[in-house]
Amino acid sequence: MKGEARCQACRQIFPLDALSITAYGYDCEGCTRKAALDGGPKGDLDNVKVGRGRWWIMPIVIAAGGAFTFMFPEYVIVAIAVVAFVGMLAFRAHIRGLF
Repeated sequence: MKGEARCQACRQIFPLDALSITAYGYDCEGCTRKAALDGGPKGDLDNVKVGRGRWWIMPIVIAAGGAFTFMFPEYVIVAIAVVAFVGMLAFRAHIRGLF
């Protein structure tokens, strides 16, 4: 492999085959080892927000979907059949290399 890149942590330039690809760029072996031994990035654990937001949207969607399915089951069955058929056609086209 030809070419060089800069390590995102220590900013030194290395050949590409000596670097590890990360989500944000490249890391050299030493910086990768140091990050693993340090336990990864440290975050502000006092400011973590889990499960907040528009929690009421999904129960409404489930209730509406259930009511629609109860009132019009034939439409739901037809929709499932159409989606399955189109998925089968797309899979067959993918296997044949058409896209």
